[in-house]
Amino acid sequence: MLMLLALPGLKELLASNAKLGELEYLDISACEGLKAFPKEIGKIKKLKEFDMRECSHLKVLPTTVCVVSFLKLVICDEKIGKQWLRARNISIPKLRVEIVEPHFSLDWLDE
Repeated sequence: MLMLLALPGLKELLASNAKLGELEYLDISACEGLKAFPKEIGKIKKLKEFDMRECSHLKVLPTTVCVVSFLKLVICDEKIGKQWLRARNISIPKLRVEIVEPHFSLDWLDE
């Protein structure tokens, strides 16, 4: 499990992070500074759940995501959701893509 949520200053995921072969859950939600994924993201072959909601600057998925065959759930915004739906149709048929509306709140600060 790797949770990098609510890190607006995070600009990129390092390719070395993508080599975490046993990773099953990745949460980068509310990381507004992220603009792209490393193409090595496809090396996380055991990834089952990926939460990337409120990452509005992410515009393009690398084609290597199509080899993440264990992926069961992606939670994301509408723009990137369309790309995940295409990836599902190409090579990840069991993938559930949950498209959520942006929700900007500071409620998590009270927890």
